[in-house]
Amino acid sequence: MNIQLSVVIWTVICFSVLMLILHNLLFKPVLALFDRRREKIEEAQRKKAENERILQEHQKMLADKKAEALQMQKEQSANAIAQIQSDNKKQMEDAKKEHLKNVEAYREDIQKEYARIIEALTPQMQKAADALAERIITHKV
Repeated sequence: MNIQLSVVIWTVICFSVLMLILHNLLFKPVLALFDRRREKIEEAQRKKAENERILQEHQKMLADKKAEALQMQKEQSANAIAQIQSDNKKQMEDAKKEHLKNVEAYREDIQKEYARIIEALTPQMQKAADALAERIITHKV
């Protein structure tokens, strides 16, 4: 086998020219495309991390608002219960006063009725006592 120097030189020159052409027309655009793709991926990862951070902040804020709303609801419930208990106590006191007034009025009515009955029966009791005494006296003798 014979190596020809001119063929080797032309092969090296052709290969070098081919490499220059491929470098400018193929490798640079493909590498640039890969770089742009990597940048887009990195940007998407940064956006994802930022969105996750914002999501966590919003979730924390919502949890805080929920806790605050629950606390407010508990306070309102406690206030409502206290108000209802206060109203019930006042109503019970008013009912008790009304009941005492009614009892006093009934007592006065009973005393008046007792006095009227005593007044009506006093003359008859006197007559009955006189009749009983007379009967005892006349019966023993």
